[in-house]
Amino acid sequence: MKTKSGFFRAGRPLLLFVAVLCACAPLADRDQGDKGAALLADALRGRSFVLSELDGAPFKTALRPAELTFGEDLRLSGALCNRFSGQAELQGGLLRAEQLLSTRMLCLDAGLSALEADFLRLLRQGAELSLQGEQLTLRGAGRSFVYRPRKTPG
Repeated sequence: MKTKSGFFRAGRPLLLFVAVLCACAPLADRDQGDKGAALLADALRGRSFVLSELDGAPFKTALRPAELTFGEDLRLSGALCNRFSGQAELQGGLLRAEQLLSTRMLCLDAGLSALEADFLRLLRQGAELSLQGEQLTLRGAGRSFVYRPRKTPG
């Protein structure tokens, strides 16, 4: 018994060290995530994208291109059937814009109208965002939106 008691007493500083180390690990991960989010936000600032793939298939519409633009401080704007805008935040790899403003024009294409509702809901709830090279991908709720840079005329 004395040996166990002595072992546990001697081991207490070690156990305390391990407990503190484990408790701090999520903070370190969060700091890395915040730094990564800041770098990603900087990479998106001032860039415009056009939807090129939807759920793994090429996306084309007879209307104007489906756009997504990132302004200063992750201010979003874009268009599917209607135009929308709002302030977004990026935490880790999750892009969220809870308060989006949108025009309310009639969309003659019922499929595009449903897609727009899904996309705006995804942005409000939070979309997994990745930027690999020039390809921007937003995922969530079983949907995948792949954007490519908008080509500027000239």
